[in-house]
Amino acid sequence: MWSMPTTSGATGWGRLDGRSRDVANVHKWDPSHAVYVGDYNAREIGGVKDPDLVGYYDFHWKRGGHWRHLLRAREAAVKTDSFFLKYTDGAPGRIGAGNYNRVLYTLSMSVACGMKGYTFHHTGGEIDKSSWEWQTLGEDLARVNSMIAPLGPELMKLGNPVAIYSTPVTRTAKDRPTGADPAVPAEFGGIPADSGTQITAGEAVVGVYRDPEGREALLLANHNAYQPQMMEVKFSGTVREVARFDREARRWKDLSPTDGNIHFELPPAAVELVRVTR
Repeated sequence: MWSMPTTSGATGWGRLDGRSRDVANVHKWDPSHAVYVGDYNAREIGGVKDPDLVGYYDFHWKRGGHWRHLLRAREAAVKTDSFFLKYTDGAPGRIGAGNYNRVLYTLSMSVACGMKGYTFHHTGGEIDKSSWEWQTLGEDLARVNSMIAPLGPELMKLGNPVAIYSTPVTRTAKDRPTGADPAVPAEFGGIPADSGTQITAGEAVVGVYRDPEGREALLLANHNAYQPQMMEVKFSGTVREVARFDREARRWKDLSPTDGNIHFELPPAAVELVRVTR
């Protein structure tokens, strides 16, 4: 594992050819374990040869560049035939209040775009060292984990997304008006007009996947970190079944489309997994 700059203009261990050599050496020394390569903002990792996992540091609430860096990581994973992970800020917001929303939003968006694992930047404050009880920050992160972890077994069955789209948005992640007409964020494309799946209500990023049986799997991440979305998804053509993964029951539940539409609530900052059998 290396989590240092991989800039091609650097010297010594930082050069991309040197990093690729190191990956090859580790594969030779220990072929039974995955080799991970990460950098600061996913700018260079796509140039490393044959990593098993790639990743980057994500502190976008404080540093900006959220979607730009996220989509770079997805592109690097596709280019290197690997998957991407994330080392993310565990305290980007007010602890015990909006911090949960901000952390969950970051991870939900990342899951929709293909992320397969994460860890937090720990600076202390999660656990009381005398009682070993959770402190408020630890409770925030445990709540986030409880929203993401139940999806894990299903997410690991999916590869990288075959496409990523966005609906138009009217409000920002901070639940503020965009100040402009509804529009798809510049970093994304909108759902093609000829697609058999359309979002007719609600604001979300949509990762489109194929599961091992060839069915369409949709990961919908709420654009708003603080408010729920009432989602309406319309399907055209023959649809035999639509199901949503219930994270509490940890099983698939039929959504029974009405006139080709399904409706469900997407919680604040959350991501939901929907499976379509045609």
